[in-house]
Amino acid sequence: MTYGIRRIVFEPARALRKPEKHLAAMRDWADAFRGWYPEDSEEARRSGHVHWHAPVDRRLMDPPWAKPAQCAAAFQLLLDVAGHLRAARPPALSWQRLYVALFQPEAWASEVGIFTDIDYGHGFEDRDHPSQTWTPLDPRTHSLARDLGLSIPAGFVEQGYHERSEMEDEDEPDGWFIYERDIWMIREPLRPTEAPV
Repeated sequence: MTYGIRRIVFEPARALRKPEKHLAAMRDWADAFRGWYPEDSEEARRSGHVHWHAPVDRRLMDPPWAKPAQCAAAFQLLLDVAGHLRAARPPALSWQRLYVALFQPEAWASEVGIFTDIDYGHGFEDRDHPSQTWTPLDPRTHSLARDLGLSIPAGFVEQGYHERSEMEDEDEPDGWFIYERDIWMIREPLRPTEAPV
């Protein structure tokens, strides 16, 4: 498995030239996952998960540079990676669970991964602390896949969350910085009660 280069860009910066070329490179990266699955290791189990970020220029996915169609295409490629990994997963590792975490508006932070420890996977979305809270969004009215026309791998579930994080503001004495965004977990079921999409 080869890894491309992730390129972070700060504002102000001009829009990405030839985004279709960058999407083609991302498509090649996604296709490299066909027939490949990482080996099981003690290190992977200890960490609870392994994950990959798309090796692209941030401007391909993030506002204010990216057009919505570019972001949707990049999200679809991350979902395709999850499908490739599932198809290549050895039967002996069928207990491992694949996931894709899609972020809005910072889509570039999105990742595709594997829960290598099911207990870690069960607690991954349970975040209820003043420094970071994930509030579930109603799936009847909120679906990123439906809104963007994404094709979810068969058997996966989708759950959106509104994240609110509080952290100390280093520039303001006794000040706090509040950060909010939406996170979409599209993954294999972790509990028997979860119904696939």
